[in-house]
Amino acid sequence: MRNLQRHLISMALCALALAAMPGLAPATSRLLYAEPLSANWEGVPEIHAAGVTVTRGRLRFRAFGRGFELELAPNGHLGQAPPGVSLLAGSVPGIPGSWARLTRQGGDYTGLVYDGADYYGIEPVANLVTILDPDLPQPESGSMVYRLADMLIDPQALAWDTDAVPVTGAPGQAADAATTLRALAAELATGLATGGGPSLRLHIAPVADYEFASAFGATAASEILTRLNVADGIFSSQVGVDLIADAPTVFTSTNPPYSLTATTPTDLLNQLASYRMASGSSAGITHLFSYKTFPDRVAGLAWLGSLCFAREGSSLSTSAGMSAVTSGMVVAHELGHNFGADHDGEAGTACESTPQTYLMAPNIGNSMTFSPCSLQSMTTLVSARAAAYPACLTAIATNEVALMQPAAAQVIVGSVAELPLRVQNLGSQPASTLNLQVQVPASLQLADAVTDKGSCTITAGQASCDLPSLASNDSWEVRLRVSGSQQGSYTLNASISAAVDESAANNSRSFSLTVSNPPPASSGGGGGGGGGGGALDIPSLLALLWLLKRRCPPAGSRPV
Repeated sequence: MRNLQRHLISMALCALALAAMPGLAPATSRLLYAEPLSANWEGVPEIHAAGVTVTRGRLRFRAFGRGFELELAPNGHLGQAPPGVSLLAGSVPGIPGSWARLTRQGGDYTGLVYDGADYYGIEPVANLVTILDPDLPQPESGSMVYRLADMLIDPQALAWDTDAVPVTGAPGQAADAATTLRALAAELATGLATGGGPSLRLHIAPVADYEFASAFGATAASEILTRLNVADGIFSSQVGVDLIADAPTVFTSTNPPYSLTATTPTDLLNQLASYRMASGSSAGITHLFSYKTFPDRVAGLAWLGSLCFAREGSSLSTSAGMSAVTSGMVVAHELGHNFGADHDGEAGTACESTPQTYLMAPNIGNSMTFSPCSLQSMTTLVSARAAAYPACLTAIATNEVALMQPAAAQVIVGSVAELPLRVQNLGSQPASTLNLQVQVPASLQLADAVTDKGSCTITAGQASCDLPSLASNDSWEVRLRVSGSQQGSYTLNASISAAVDESAANNSRSFSLTVSNPPPASSGGGGGGGGGGGALDIPSLLALLWLLKRRCPPAGSRPV
């Protein structure tokens, strides 16, 4: 593997220590201390010139003997959150370099907070129950807050992959994250304060396999976005790149064209790369969210230095046995490989002299910080790829409206599919005079186009929607209702225009709708006749009673 890693496109295989793992080897980590979260959310409606109201606010709570205050706003980079879910991004007022990424669902919060000195995790108690110190009081519901410094990881709990380079030196002690996280805090805060925050953005195409969809059901999309929210906080604050999510593709069936069936990470990554090519994705990275359990406790796999490449711009991670925060950290680790960062402290790599106490350590534990060596590798690659692929890594512009890549969809003949399209303002200024055009093939029937704001008209298989102005980082969603009477795969085309737009490269999108025949009816008929699983017939019932009489002893008897 050492030789392969020296090539630009090589696979970085990571056997990761799984922290916060309900149901999976809880002895590998232990949370020494956590407190119930009693938070007060104060929303602030913000009225824009176009009448758009965006809910922002402050989250206040007390923990560890002090008060916390977070200034939060919707993280529009990740798209429209499912109903009842809020994706929030922000910082601690007055502390440069601080950041927060939280998902709010009902009364529960999930995510990370960096206050300029320490990292704090916030998760529902159900995610932490297997690793909490048994002497700690645990609430029956709600969320808890903890310092990453209080999360202990056993460094010997890791099972290494046979191709991994062994760690040299004496076995380490169970270590906390505080020491290593503080090392870069001042440097990162100063750098971002000077540079004015993120300067580039990268589109990610999130995909969930059948196992992930089965594990989370109706909440699969929100679970994807929760993990990406954590990863976005890490990359935005440290690498200077905002992660922009296309609409998640969630495979709820193993029927064709589903192809992500491999059970080993290497084979699955190759299947994902082929899927990426076949889908024609223009995203910089396609990331697979899996719930498979891989051999040797491997939690993720990525092509090294493959950012913006048509096939190998892909990576995967599994959430099996992990909480959302830990899983988000694994996603960030794998994306780090795509960005060109190799493992810290591994022989034969550019960062072999770096301690294995950062995010890119092969035995990842509880560090949310990239090492200086990792940041140098990623910065070099980002600069090269931004120059070579300007449509992939794009500069944050003053005026830029984008049509986010819609997910491919499937529908049964005669049924109606609802296809969401998201218009996003990626610029720093409001966008106005927005018009969305959608062209539907003649073989499909466009029944309606619905938007929460604005209006749409339908004429001869084409939808035209006039949308109100958009504030920076906000988005509008338009839902198409389309049906098909003939089996086949069809391509729909859509485009967005605005009064001022500095980049037209992301204004047009094509996406597919597959129309298939309904599955054949099960044999055997109804009512249980013909072996179809209904009631027993009379001869069978008499035979069953005779068998039971022979096998069951008379009442009151006992074995000799």
